[in-house]
Amino acid sequence: MSYFSVLQVLLVIGMLIGCRRSPSSHPPYQEEEGGIGGVRSEGSLSREKMHRASSDALLARVSDAPPPSKDTLPPPRAGQRIVVSANPHVWLGAMPGEDGWNPAQDALPQLVSLSDYEIDALPYPNDPALPFSTRVSKQEAEQLCAERRARLCTEAEWENACRGPGDQSYISGAFWDPNCTRTPFACASGYGVYAMGVIQEWKTALEGEKGSGVGPREVEKLAQRGEGSFNDEEGKVKLPFSMHRCAAHWTHDTNRGAGFRCCRGKPNEVVMKWPVLHPPFRRLKMEKSAVAAILKSFPEVASFATDVRFFEASDVRSILATRPRDTVVPAGLVFTADPLLWNPELGVDVLIIVGKSKAGAFIVALYVLGEEHYKLASSFLFRNDMTPVVLAYYPKRRRNLRWVSACWGCWGESGNVRLGEGHRPIIQHE
Repeated sequence: MSYFSVLQVLLVIGMLIGCRRSPSSHPPYQEEEGGIGGVRSEGSLSREKMHRASSDALLARVSDAPPPSKDTLPPPRAGQRIVVSANPHVWLGAMPGEDGWNPAQDALPQLVSLSDYEIDALPYPNDPALPFSTRVSKQEAEQLCAERRARLCTEAEWENACRGPGDQSYISGAFWDPNCTRTPFACASGYGVYAMGVIQEWKTALEGEKGSGVGPREVEKLAQRGEGSFNDEEGKVKLPFSMHRCAAHWTHDTNRGAGFRCCRGKPNEVVMKWPVLHPPFRRLKMEKSAVAAILKSFPEVASFATDVRFFEASDVRSILATRPRDTVVPAGLVFTADPLLWNPELGVDVLIIVGKSKAGAFIVALYVLGEEHYKLASSFLFRNDMTPVVLAYYPKRRRNLRWVSACWGCWGESGNVRLGEGHRPIIQHE
């Protein structure tokens, strides 16, 4: 082998060695970002988790079981109906952190009980040999269903049938598959209902809670679901994938009509809950046992669930007393060690808890899903460090939230909590 050939081989080996990734280093503080229900792993999506503080039970938002494979889906039949069995524990509304979440417009998550019902496998006329009927008014849709001794599906029934028993965000799973638009018969939910989220569809809807901003006129708009390409003049409207979500609400001009499908059985009528802008910050009183139960339910922070304690007002005074002499505490800044309900923007409600346990001090941010139901958003863990940590905020500055440890105004002893991509709270160290 010539000198130049040997040199070329050595260069190639050197390039391959240089391309290897070096092991990552870890900062002195741990920041655990919940992502979508916990830690993301490349190429997979971990299960989203919720917790009811009165028990240690977990409620799965996304099932480990994928929807039926497109290769094994039986073709839909003309007139096919799907029986959806009764379920006492059904989550409706958009789940914080799920793909495409739009907190200002999406219905709030709520846990409901549904009785069994039947739903057409396809949009009207429920025949794979015929095109879907679109540009139909709601009154016409109700009449056409009545002629078949059926009725329009309710909001709750439609969303539940779309999510399937695996409680998926889209009919195609955790994310939207564009092939579902091109070949609707290739996409079915876990219940075997086809083409949900492909076109706009009428549903019956009840008016939202008082103060939610959803009046009688708005309900007609919110009673449409799905994507609008079939309803456009030229059929060429392209919308964000998020509009295909099972929980997405289409607010297009109702005068242009929509498609629909029919249901049978006693209507499952659920009042959908809509976002309300709360005061930016609300202090809470919680039992230590409730906080311990919440921490225990999430693997990312479960090691901090033993011997949970809160910091005290004396810890706030100590942090302020040890500040440098030339450091001034801004007027109007409030310090607290209490659990804090934070409403940084419409539709985003976050519970921030600071405290300590046998493992060390902690800051935890939890999405509020409803009464005593939470989902881990992010956490910041001070392992083997019991130094006091408190929160600081201006009551009227909605997006300004800070945390302080050991000393106010000292370098490296503070950070902030901000909303990152996807409206997710991120706890940062400065």
